[in-house]
Amino acid sequence: MTRWAVAVLAARCLAHDPAALGGLRIVARAGPVRDSLLTLLPAARKLPLGVGDAALFGDLDLAATLAAGRPVRRPGLLDTPGPLRLPSAERCAPDLAARLGTALDAGRHALIALDEGDGAEAMPTALIERIGPVVDLDGLALADLTEAPLADLYPAAAHVPDPTAHLTAAAALLGIASLRAPILAERLARIAAALDGTPVTEAHCALATELVLAPRATRLPAEPEEPDRPDDAPPPEEQSETERLEDRVLDAIRSALPPDLLASLATRATAARGTGAG
Repeated sequence: MTRWAVAVLAARCLAHDPAALGGLRIVARAGPVRDSLLTLLPAARKLPLGVGDAALFGDLDLAATLAAGRPVRRPGLLDTPGPLRLPSAERCAPDLAARLGTALDAGRHALIALDEGDGAEAMPTALIERIGPVVDLDGLALADLTEAPLADLYPAAAHVPDPTAHLTAAAALLGIASLRAPILAERLARIAAALDGTPVTEAHCALATELVLAPRATRLPAEPEEPDRPDDAPPPEEQSETERLEDRVLDAIRSALPPDLLASLATRATAARGTGAG
């Protein structure tokens, strides 16, 4: 299954530079498939869902203070840089999400968010905004856990001289308003390229599109319309660089997005039109 192969690539990118990506959101119920992916991720300290400020930021160690005759601080979970793991992330309270979001912004931590929601509950926006890659393992069995190299998943290997422009255009075409999303996508593309030891290619941007942009998409990218021209009209002028970029990005998006996501977005768009008409 390509979903597992993409998830493995996400794990490798996260292991290379966890803080740059903000972490990893894993959409899956507890089970052997999720456990298999967790073994590929950096070791992380577990955050209890109801963890308080004292455990996060540290507090005064009263016994040590009395023994030493001076204030002795007990360190908190956020005092040590490194990945953190949050089970049942869809049930995270807004105040905890805000505190964790501030910690992620500081660049010393990454959050491995285990999202077990079934649609009724959703992770707080403060976390969704800051965690770049998202992998969905629901429906996968152990027999599906086969890996594939990037070249087999995304065969396009043309060099992308400006990944920022490429992925920002992709985000716009997918209706993503967040400014963080293309930034995180670019970081992932550059990390994937660094792991391959090559400049950023369309394959790396396609991986970033599937992992970071596709889960945040709100619409299907529209096909460009060809203007009507009389038979005797002169040929159109050569496309501008912006138009060529948009065409390349559009092709890359359609090849990178999973078919089930395209179907889901199409269904969502049809439902929205029906609601508007009503």
